[in-house]
Amino acid sequence: MVSSTCISCLFATGIFVSLILAIAGVFGIIFGPKVIQNQVVKQLPLSADSDKLDSWINQPVPTYIQFWLWECVNPDDVVQQGRKPMVVQRGPFTYIENKTKTDVFFNPNLTVSFRQPTSYTFVRHMSADDDSLPVVMINTPIITILNIARNLSKPTIYEDIVNLIAKVFNETLFVKRTANEWIWGYEEPLFKAVKKIPIVGPLIPDDHFGYFYGRNATDGGLYTVFTGENDINRLNYINKWNGGSYLTYWNSTQSNQINGTDGSWFPPLSTNKLQSERLYVFSTDVCRSIYLTFDGHSSVLNIPTETFSIPAEVLNNATLNPENAGFGNLDSGVLNVSTCQQGAPIILSFPHFLYAAEHYQAHIDGLAPDADAHRTVLQIEPHTGFVFNAQERIQINVYIEHDPLFDGLKNVPTLIMPAVWINESTVIDQKTADDFKSEVLRIFTIIRWLSIGLAIFGTIALFTVLLFLTKRQRQQKPRLLYAGLNNEPVSKHDEVDSAALKMISQLSQAISGKSHVQFPIIFEPTQIGLYQLSLLYIINNFYQHYVKVIIDVCLPTIQLSTDKLLIRSLPHILAEDSFRKVVHLYNPLNAPAKFRWIPIIGSKGTTFSIHPATGAIEPYQTVDNEITDSSPCVGEHEQEIYMTGEVIEPNLNIPESEINYGDVSILMKASKQFHSDNKISYFFTN
Repeated sequence: MVSSTCISCLFATGIFVSLILAIAGVFGIIFGPKVIQNQVVKQLPLSADSDKLDSWINQPVPTYIQFWLWECVNPDDVVQQGRKPMVVQRGPFTYIENKTKTDVFFNPNLTVSFRQPTSYTFVRHMSADDDSLPVVMINTPIITILNIARNLSKPTIYEDIVNLIAKVFNETLFVKRTANEWIWGYEEPLFKAVKKIPIVGPLIPDDHFGYFYGRNATDGGLYTVFTGENDINRLNYINKWNGGSYLTYWNSTQSNQINGTDGSWFPPLSTNKLQSERLYVFSTDVCRSIYLTFDGHSSVLNIPTETFSIPAEVLNNATLNPENAGFGNLDSGVLNVSTCQQGAPIILSFPHFLYAAEHYQAHIDGLAPDADAHRTVLQIEPHTGFVFNAQERIQINVYIEHDPLFDGLKNVPTLIMPAVWINESTVIDQKTADDFKSEVLRIFTIIRWLSIGLAIFGTIALFTVLLFLTKRQRQQKPRLLYAGLNNEPVSKHDEVDSAALKMISQLSQAISGKSHVQFPIIFEPTQIGLYQLSLLYIINNFYQHYVKVIIDVCLPTIQLSTDKLLIRSLPHILAEDSFRKVVHLYNPLNAPAKFRWIPIIGSKGTTFSIHPATGAIEPYQTVDNEITDSSPCVGEHEQEIYMTGEVIEPNLNIPESEINYGDVSILMKASKQFHSDNKISYFFTN
């Protein structure tokens, strides 16, 4: 037999191991993700031998760019009558972006420089129509030339240009070109002619026009970004663009500062600072740095992500957002970028003038802004900062100024005319998602569930060991054999030692084998209501059980079988027999109830009698009361009796101010009883 010392050692070992497992599980739940995150962060910085370098140079997920062109369907009404332009969006015209980083060079100051040439290929099956579709749009070249000439403040030159446009080229405010020409460019004869005019000619950069002219098969400049080796929070942040850290387009140093990443990759997110975090992005398309704020939690292909979007405040006017004081004086929702577009009167906004001031939308018919469809949204994986879903949306508009000298503008009010809106998007595919889950998220899942399992197993094991230890300690105590047999005091039994006596009370009782004993439970309520009590009893000083007692205390009551009797004498039957009826009284409570009939005597007196007039009804029992009419009537006769019952508070008649039980024998129960009457009344009418 195993010794008690060995058993104690086993219990101690079990408690120790269980505690270690439970503590390890709790630590794993709390600190495990942080440890794994630190290991992931160590793999993120860019270097010449980095595992991520190839996927950073050659983007594994395709990026698409979609164009919607705003076609004016009432150009004559706009030009001749000054009506609001009615626009309809044509598209999308979808192109796939072919990107590869070139001239990659790692600098000694822990930065890396590169260029990223981009070419575009039309994707017909993702487009609404072929890009050869003709579309009538605002004649941006005319507006550009007039804007440049107007800014020269030389009236004669301006008039010469107006005459050239109107008389020589016969240009109108709206022209028809194919979607491909509007997007990628075409040779503009007007530009070729104006380039020959002194003073104005040098201001025209090219004799071609297209909203994305010069962007196909070219790069966006020389970028230098931080590798994140010495500070992971600066990973992919732009250090310089085209050799500088500041732009020259805006009116303040803060506005010209290049700040943020290129929007394709961010440092790992701090999950406890999401609500207040700003993610800065520098975009050559908008010629400035902008920021995104937290929108909410999301997922992409079952990978948890955090959603960020560009808020309306980024394009608010300086009154609403003082940070925008250096970006011009237009109203909220638009940005004048003519200074970085060679003087072209280009205004940027969100598509459909989303978040823009109402008067911009009021000048155009056909707009339908929708935040879900027209704002810029990024879904970012928080552990790595990878962008798993990007929807970057912007709208290009043309600033049209009323001009009485030019026939095409003399009836047109000053307004901002939408030209084209763009969505540049990328979403990871299933293979990329599966690879990421296998390489990164799997270890987080393993550690999380392993820690939870250890915590649960350790806790259960600890409670199991403690339960067996407690049970063993109880089994080692002296057992109560028989105590209080025949309701005798416990102290009379010699087989119960003093330790056991201390754990029992005078309510203890022993039950002989194969016997039956009843335990009376006396309940004396003092208030009306529902009582629920729990009584504990212990068998052999070890096993505990409970009995639930439910009592619904209410006032004494008696139910009448009827509240109206009709007593009628019948022919050929003796009056003593025919003037009798029976009322049944029922006691619905689990306690005896006393009753007494009290007649209500009217002006004519009463000839009725009830038997028995008083009495008691046992619980759940019925008593019959006979009603007799002794009126001396001859022939047929009818009487009605109305029976009413009145429940009143019990009347306690205590004859003495002191209740004396007198001499009471030991171990004998003594009691005194007090009763209350239920009064039932009746009356009759002829």
